[in-house]
Amino acid sequence: MPFIGFVDGRRFQDLSDLPPAYIDAGSGEPFRDEDIAYATKLWECGVQADLHVWGGGCHGFDLFYPTEIGAEAIRTRYAWLRRTLKERKEPTIPFTMLPSTTLSSTTPSVTYARVPGPLGDLFQSFGSSHVARIPLSGSLVVTSGQPGFDRDGQLVTECLEKEFEACLDCVEAALMAGNVKAGLVGAHKLTAYFLDIRHEPLMQEVWRKRLPEHRPTWVSIGVSQLAIPGMHIEISAEAVLFK
Repeated sequence: MPFIGFVDGRRFQDLSDLPPAYIDAGSGEPFRDEDIAYATKLWECGVQADLHVWGGGCHGFDLFYPTEIGAEAIRTRYAWLRRTLKERKEPTIPFTMLPSTTLSSTTPSVTYARVPGPLGDLFQSFGSSHVARIPLSGSLVVTSGQPGFDRDGQLVTECLEKEFEACLDCVEAALMAGNVKAGLVGAHKLTAYFLDIRHEPLMQEVWRKRLPEHRPTWVSIGVSQLAIPGMHIEISAEAVLFK
């Protein structure tokens, strides 16, 4: 009989051994204690799962489990959480969404929000927001990772700041090629991959100089390698074209 994992420190060999609450009705996969506790806490706080911190230094939380799962399994887990918590009237931990001080006039249907207090102020100072609320209409535009290339397709090596500026130029060009006419201002999410995560403050400075009033959601990830020798950063972006 295959070994499937531990719950409350006990070893289980078969799904029938597990308490019902630990079984995902859709996939038959057992939940781990820490998964249940963390996901439930997120739900109680009212935080959308894909906008919260989760492991590995990344700022995206998609209910990842020990094995890779598909979108249907994710939806099933959301349903499980809703059923589990449907009798609870108030969140255990209050969580208030405050509107960002600046909303992009070029994407009026996208609104940005931040956590109140020092944490929200910190994100604002970085030039980013905690959350982007996007109506489910129109088309999602997703760029591939963009390097810091010049117009001739050569990597900018003059200095880090120039490379970062060129990287944003490439991201903007990619967005506009996807018919996001506002370019970077139309992006609600950026993901930056750093060869050295210590370069993130410089990237934030470059971003604030370029678009001081636009605060999209932002993910920064440190990686061991990038595709082209000499690269220090790669950025991808998401934007929405509304109907």
